[in-house]
Amino acid sequence: MDWNATNVTESDLALNSGEISAYPGYPANGVNTTAKLQTAVIGYIQGKDGFDQDGDLNFTEMRPAVLGDIFRSNVLFVGSPTTQLAAEPGYADFLTDYGHRDRVVYAGANDALLHGFAAGAWWNPADASAFNSGTGAELFGYVPGALLPVAKLTARDIDAQGNRLVPGFLDGALVAADAWLGDGTGTDVTKSSRRKGLPRARHHAARRHERRALALSEAALGVLRRETRSDLVAPGDHAREGARRLGLGRPLRRR
Repeated sequence: MDWNATNVTESDLALNSGEISAYPGYPANGVNTTAKLQTAVIGYIQGKDGFDQDGDLNFTEMRPAVLGDIFRSNVLFVGSPTTQLAAEPGYADFLTDYGHRDRVVYAGANDALLHGFAAGAWWNPADASAFNSGTGAELFGYVPGALLPVAKLTARDIDAQGNRLVPGFLDGALVAADAWLGDGTGTDVTKSSRRKGLPRARHHAARRHERRALALSEAALGVLRRETRSDLVAPGDHAREGARRLGLGRPLRRR
């Protein structure tokens, strides 16, 4: 799904007129309606200067730094699926189809995104181990559905210089596993997040939105074919079922 105002509505982002003044650059940036706030938040999460922090009235230019801090999260490499399950029913076909899938490095960041970066592609049919080193380019950024109502806070937790003030979005540990999910074998990545970094009021707001998905920390997505976006598992019954079977990510220690 493309990240734009058609697919991500004001309701999805839980926007309201009473919070407009809390965003950077108000009122000089002209973001004075919820429709404009929707555009600004969507642009900001894409890395754009959605709130015109530099004051040049260009809302679509990219900010100097766009990747959120990868804090307390691990970086996870996912390459070819294991061959140890080749004798299991159905797994041989999966291995044939995806044994040379592209390698990807995954990282959760405090910009509310789970990022995927190109880490290598198979290039030599005569050599099963012949992968290049990849470009390191970002393949996608995925906002878990349960984070949509609080993703807007990424734009508010910044100072005048654009530095983040409060961590606490996708900063838990990633886990990847091959699993049979009812309609075939696939590789899923699950992601954890800490709520401890959120101020108390936002912590409670986040807890209310857990009813929209299994938990705020849930992010389950299929990674069978990185060349298409259709394989991203949207939050819903499939994601919840996958999370029940695979877990929500590595357990976190809370203080």
